[in-house]
Amino acid sequence: EVLRDLGLTAAEAKWPNDILVGSRKLSGTLVQGAPGGCLVVGVGINLFSPHDRLPDPNATSLALEGIEIADVLESFINPLRDIMCELIDKGLALQPAQCVSLWSENVVKTLGTIGKLVEVVANDGSIRRGTADSLGLAGELAVRDEHGESFLIHAGDVFHVPRS
Repeated sequence: EVLRDLGLTAAEAKWPNDILVGSRKLSGTLVQGAPGGCLVVGVGINLFSPHDRLPDPNATSLALEGIEIADVLESFINPLRDIMCELIDKGLALQPAQCVSLWSENVVKTLGTIGKLVEVVANDGSIRRGTADSLGLAGELAVRDEHGESFLIHAGDVFHVPRS
């Protein structure tokens, strides 16, 4: 939402935690459990980096995408904080099972992975390919392979594969 409000309409989410512009990674999110049952959410976004200072040749930044930010706090950080706090407040008012629905409703608005050919590298190193169909009830990615068989991805690396 924040990126689109800044004029970056090509930004889309890649399941489970990246923001892409085309095939280039702009941002990533990491959530980790902490003592006491807390969650720590980290968001990394390339704001001003020129191409030669990015961590990966397939990355991009807001500056490279032509988005100028005069005041990072007012234009980016505050709106991001406000949206995250709103979603957290909504989530805290729900039963745990309803939180996944809240997450899915918000992610699906910008999820570019659905309908794309993906390659999935599971935690055990196995690789599978298929077309991403939908999100499951627990936020997992449902993928249909070339034989029409569906499988669910709960964790692992997912890559968008260009269709030839």
